[in-house]
Amino acid sequence: MSQENVEIVRRILAANRSGPDNETRDIALALADSEIQLRSRITAVEGAEYLGHDGVRRYYDDMAAFRAWHNEAAEIIEVSPDLVLVDNVFHATGRESGVEVKLRSAIVFVVSDGRVTRCLSYPTRAEALEAAGLSE
Repeated sequence: MSQENVEIVRRILAANRSGPDNETRDIALALADSEIQLRSRITAVEGAEYLGHDGVRRYYDDMAAFRAWHNEAAEIIEVSPDLVLVDNVFHATGRESGVEVKLRSAIVFVVSDGRVTRCLSYPTRAEALEAAGLSE
């Protein structure tokens, strides 16, 4: 099942970008558990954490602050059968300011029964592994 979990994470990452339609949000919702916990470094600046499908919708609404954005997975690692770690770089352009943003983070995805139950972003790989109860 673990390789399937890596593929689920790959699908979310491939779709997770700005765009003119709701395709990204719809893919995320299709792969997210109804009680998902989502925390992004980019929205955590304002203390945002998103719960459930309504939270996922709110996350994508909040991402409208960017004119264009995408995630670049530098590395995807299967840590355990239900845990996937992504070394990620977020690229964006502010909608109003035009400011370019580049933010590196480590994202922990917990996948159970084909659905992402947690997607939590940390400043460093070490912090992500520690939060997952592991170490480098």
